[in-house]
Amino acid sequence: MHELIISALLTYTALAGVTTTPATARPAGVNGQIVFSRYDDPFTVMFTVNPDGSHQQQVVLNPALPPPKECPRWPPDGTRIATCGRPDNDAALIVNADDGSYRELAMPEPETLFTVCPIWSPDAERLACESFGQIDPSLNRIYTIRSSDGGAFRG
Repeated sequence: MHELIISALLTYTALAGVTTTPATARPAGVNGQIVFSRYDDPFTVMFTVNPDGSHQQQVVLNPALPPPKECPRWPPDGTRIATCGRPDNDAALIVNADDGSYRELAMPEPETLFTVCPIWSPDAERLACESFGQIDPSLNRIYTIRSSDGGAFRG
């Protein structure tokens, strides 16, 4: 009988320890919103939305900005959005989601590489770039640029 009680207490203690372990998941980003783009003929349009699907809002950019506005990404601090840039020699656009203002970061070597840079470094100081050699495929690789001005191109 004592063995049964001891066994039951040990099982109860083990289960209690498992069920009281705190969760360690944290939502991504500071503001918790998701940024995405959707093709809305004839353009690609960016939106932000809460994780539960509520409060979807279009990120309205200057109408003179030609598409694409694809692959938007928040930086770790959630203050801006980086996109894949544009085919006319922009590696990235850095967008203010609140007012739609943006700045363009030029492709570092447009004559030899097609480069898009939408991925933020953990400190948001640099952007990771996927590059394709337009003449020399041996240049295909990941590079980085400064997010402030597109300088300091490194491969």
